[in-house]
Amino acid sequence: MVIEDSLSGVAAGRAAGATVIGLTAAGHIQPGHDVRLKQAGAHHVVSSFAELDEVIRPLLRGDG
Repeated sequence: MVIEDSLSGVAAGRAAGATVIGLTAAGHIQPGHDVRLKQAGAHHVVSSFAELDEVIRPLLRGDG
C-alpha cells in the first residue's frame, strides 16, 4: 500500500504493484489535483486523514 500526493509517486506505486491511495490533505495541493491523481492511477483518492482511515481499514482487513 502506498499513500502519495504526487503524480510520480502514484505512478511508482502502481509500477510496484501496490494499492495506491492519493492524498490531497496537504496545504500545497491545488484544485483538481484529485482528478490528476486518479488519472495517474490512484486506486483511491482521499482529502483528509479521517477519510484515509476509512479507506485503509477495509483494505487491511481484506475487504477492499
